[in-house]
Amino acid sequence: MRADRFPVATAITADRAHIDAEIAHLSALSPALSGGIDALQVDHRPIADDDRIPNILRDGTEEYLALLPGMLVQIVQGTVARDWLITAKASEDCVRLRIPFDGQATFSSPQDDIHDGQRFCTFIVQSAGTGLTGTYRRGTRYRFCSLEISRDYLESGLGFSLSDLPPMLSRLWRNREVSFGHIPLDRRTRLLAERLFNLDRRAAWRPVQAHMIGLELLKELFDAWTATAQAATGVQRLTPEEHDVLLRLGREVERRCPAPIALSEAVSFTGINRNKLQFMFKRMFGMSLQQYCTELRMRRALDLLNDAGLSIADVAERLGFSEATNFTAAFKKHFSVPPSAMRQGG
Repeated sequence: MRADRFPVATAITADRAHIDAEIAHLSALSPALSGGIDALQVDHRPIADDDRIPNILRDGTEEYLALLPGMLVQIVQGTVARDWLITAKASEDCVRLRIPFDGQATFSSPQDDIHDGQRFCTFIVQSAGTGLTGTYRRGTRYRFCSLEISRDYLESGLGFSLSDLPPMLSRLWRNREVSFGHIPLDRRTRLLAERLFNLDRRAAWRPVQAHMIGLELLKELFDAWTATAQAATGVQRLTPEEHDVLLRLGREVERRCPAPIALSEAVSFTGINRNKLQFMFKRMFGMSLQQYCTELRMRRALDLLNDAGLSIADVAERLGFSEATNFTAAFKKHFSVPPSAMRQGG
């Protein structure tokens, strides 16, 4: 996978009827696609080799920045116009790290599948020659960023040896496997990822800024991945059933937001003892159960503040605060600015 010069950018925008050229360009840049596209389906209809590829987007942009050979940043903000499925092979060993903010894509291999999680980074490890299917749903608004990193970039571009990387990578690449999983995201890493969406598309420095943010994100995510793997080898072990029930607990917390869920309720919900639940929840979600409830509540506050028809007192009431001053104090503690300043662009 090489191009004549870097950085290289390609974008799918909603004003295009067909995206053949963009898909061909992306396939040449992406380690995960450049092994060949085996299948494309749009609205459950297979796209033959001589068919035009209709645009995936109803609005928004899907952008790819190939910053160096083997490092691709994807920034997506838009609504999908059609059900979309793509199956492709990797041309080399690589890993994708996806940070979703809106919408859940599904990825599958012959062995397994995974859905994006709103409070996780989804990792997708592929070995050269392995295939993967990605599925996106019509009418869903997707907002996510991702890093696609080749093994060659990690070793030759950054000078890492396999021992410097999360241990799972060397095992999967050695065994020629595909694997998925989630890495806990803390608030700092999510805010760092948010910066990719806010870069000025017209600025000459934008590729350099994206590269710097991408490298910082890579470090944070690899550190969290390694720490999670090390924790998993300790005395506390999480069975697949416990993993699934913790994911369900996370969804239940989101459903109840802004009302918090008490630890005693979480114990009853999961059937996991109190100490193990506290430890495992923090390992999976990157924060305690109480912090997670607060995080969701404050994210809901951001959404409500975008509604100019609601006063700050209205927002506080909808979030369950008895007084607007209590909401203001909690918001400022979380975001370091009061809600009034955030509403004004602070």
